[in-house]
Amino acid sequence: MGALFRSVLLAGLLLAVTAAPAAGRELSRAAATVRIVIPAAQQLTIVEPVELSSAYPWDKLDRGLPLVVSDVGLMEIQSNADWILTAEALQSEGFRVYARIHNSKADWQPVNALSFWTGPMGSYEFSWDLKIEPAGNPEPGGRTIHLVFTLSHI
Repeated sequence: MGALFRSVLLAGLLLAVTAAPAAGRELSRAAATVRIVIPAAQQLTIVEPVELSSAYPWDKLDRGLPLVVSDVGLMEIQSNADWILTAEALQSEGFRVYARIHNSKADWQPVNALSFWTGPMGSYEFSWDLKIEPAGNPEPGGRTIHLVFTLSHI
């Protein structure tokens, strides 16, 4: 009986050892999600100020024509995100100021709290075309209108 017991025990052990990998279970599994957030990096550089000095009344005003000046100022935008540029006209009392990017076919935009220009990420350099119209009866004389800009990401 001892030999039979040993044979059964040996067969049972062999069966347990060979069947163990087939019946094995996954003990653990791990997964990781990595999210990298890159903050928007933007730079607005005013190389030449966007300003217009003129005397009022200007030539051709008697025919109802606005004062239009092309290629005013120079600025650079560098952004790793889509951007929005807003503008405000300083010292423009008595006038309506309009602007568009130089050499663009865009419509004139009034420079006020609602005006903005947008662009995709990248590096840009441009100047402005300005159009000035009297609003009411401005005082005659010389004046300088300055445009100030704010750059934000969309």
